[in-house]
Order: sequence, then C-alpha cells, then structure tokens
Amino acid sequence: MGNLNEFIRLLSDQTRLRILVLLAQSDLFVCELCGLLNLSQPKVSRHLAKMKDLGFVRMKREGKYILYSLSLSEGASKEMLDAIIRHMDDNPVLILDKSNLINHDDYVLGCNPRGSSKRIIEGLE
Repeated sequence: MGNLNEFIRLLSDQTRLRILVLLAQSDLFVCELCGLLNLSQPKVSRHLAKMKDLGFVRMKREGKYILYSLSLSEGASKEMLDAIIRHMDDNPVLILDKSNLINHDDYVLGCNPRGSSKRIIEGLE
C-alpha cells in the first residue's frame, strides 16, 4: 500500500475523497460510482486508476464489469479515512452520496451487474 503522504494528497481532491468514502461503505462497480456521483466514466476511472496505482484500492473483474474495493485494512491511512468519515457526518456532499448509495437503484440506471442492490443496502443498515 502507498504511504501516508500519498494518501493525504489523494484526499485533497474532493472526487477522490467521495470515491474513498463510498468504497468504505461498500465495494462498487465503476458504473455504480458514476451513477452515484453523477460523474462521467472516464473521470471516475481516471481517479480509480490513480488510487489503484498507489495501492489504496483494488479491482476485481466480474464479467465485463470491474468491482473496486478499498485495500486499506489497517494502518494510518485507514485510521485517517475512518476519522474523516466520522468528522464529516454533516458534510452535505457526503450525506447526499450516502443517501444515493442507500437509494442505489435510482442512481445507477443502466448499470446492474449484481442484479440487485440488496447486498449494498443490507450492509448499510
């Protein structure tokens, strides 16, 4: 995994922070992240590639889709992300992102690699 300085630089970008916070809630496919964040696939993929290259996220191909997850299981970077999530509970953008994740199917039209969002919603409750 990348070092703490690289992680802090990643967090300085709001899009990457939003992606990391969502991935801390649930593993997600690129198309799901695009719908949840209302961002283009190239933009989301570019940010994910940077985070993957630095070792902060991992990918797993499932058919024609790629599933992303955090590779922060322990250490300072994980502790920092957990603290950010706790202290940003009142951030309107992150609140909206979490709401979008809970209402997953409304935001990922045309992207249904899982067949259902039930696993995501159960994990958040």
